[in-house]
Amino acid sequence: MSRTGPRGYFLSENYLFPGETTIFLLSGGGRRIIGNGVGLDFGLFVPIVTGEKLFALPFLGVTVPIGAN
Repeated sequence: MSRTGPRGYFLSENYLFPGETTIFLLSGGGRRIIGNGVGLDFGLFVPIVTGEKLFALPFLGVTVPIGAN
């Protein structure tokens, strides 16, 4: 996660699944802080498998803090 502005971040989380068929899961997106610690996450997951066509899976999430600070 890297800050892009006062209320925004760039997000990337990537995974490698080795095996008979190696799969690399690449993701990229952003987080926007809406207010009071509430965040909106958005982006794409791109599974990369040898010999397969590329496609992207969108994701959208909301982060809400629980409890008192």
